[in-house]
Amino acid sequence: MPEQCRVKLHKDIELLKKAKEEISELKSKEQNKPKEWKDVKDTLARSEQVRLQEPELSAAELKNAYGVPGMMEVLREFTGDRVV
Repeated sequence: MPEQCRVKLHKDIELLKKAKEEISELKSKEQNKPKEWKDVKDTLARSEQVRLQEPELSAAELKNAYGVPGMMEVLREFTGDRVV
């Protein structure tokens, strides 16, 4: 009987050691999560600081604003090659 108790005790100790290692791993992973979330939060904060700027002129306005010689002919060539 005492030998059986020692074997069982030894197995239980091994199980406890494994459980302790798993708990340590989970704790270390849990400690890393706040840092990961902080990184995401920082990225979002930086992206909010950058605002998209409206273009000064739209494509239609550019057509009238700048007189580029031959522009209409070139555009017609490109649209003419298209098969719809």
